[in-house]
Amino acid sequence: MSKKLLFVVSILLIVSLITPISFNQNSEGFNFLTLSETQAKKKKKKTKVRQTLFWDVYTDKYGKRRIKMSAVIKNTGKTNVRLSNGTGYFFDNNGNLFANTSGNNIEPSILAPGQEGYSSGVAYLSGGEDFTRDANFNKSSIGRVEYEFTYKKTKEKPKSRLQVLNSSWRIDSNSDVDRYVVSGTLRNNTKKTIKFFNILALFYDSQGNLLYVGDADPAFYYITRKSNMSFDNGFSDFEMGVNQISSHRVIGYATY
Repeated sequence: MSKKLLFVVSILLIVSLITPISFNQNSEGFNFLTLSETQAKKKKKKTKVRQTLFWDVYTDKYGKRRIKMSAVIKNTGKTNVRLSNGTGYFFDNNGNLFANTSGNNIEPSILAPGQEGYSSGVAYLSGGEDFTRDANFNKSSIGRVEYEFTYKKTKEKPKSRLQVLNSSWRIDSNSDVDRYVVSGTLRNNTKKTIKFFNILALFYDSQGNLLYVGDADPAFYYITRKSNMSFDNGFSDFEMGVNQISSHRVIGYATY
């Protein structure tokens, strides 16, 4: 093989190894693919995730326009992955960044193949005109949305999941602020006592869009083996109209 031909082949090989980030826009938001299907098939990459974003514009109780965002991260690969915190970025129709969420936790942070992690947050002004005071600001004012996080292959195993026997939600009428309470019963089906665990409450609208992820710290941080435990936990940072909620789901999992 000539040196010139070898050089060309080397360049083509390098280009083929570059994995682009691609995304598709749908009516619910942007569905990012960390690997294009073609590149993933060529490389037979074992570590992959897929994210789906949901966002909406609303007016808070102080009369300001806000943007809320939720993300679903699914492990579509063949290995366990660890996720970092995620940040959402919002661009106007001219491509200018004007708002972003803070670094929101994605929970659970360790996912086995096929498992999902969840996150939600509210976007704040990061430059440009103050959209929060613009009564005409709406969903069509957002030209592009990006969600940034990292993930890596890990030998860590996902923590044990708790079985949710039943759950319900309500508004706390005794609170001065909008406080949403989730109640129910968890069961530890493992053979060991789970000393620390977390409870996630996922709220959906009638279209199945994820509206909010509530991270509720349980009052008791351990549950003995083969036993049940009731919980009644709430959150006060739930900035969403109650009329949007169509269904909910609760996830319980060990943290240590």
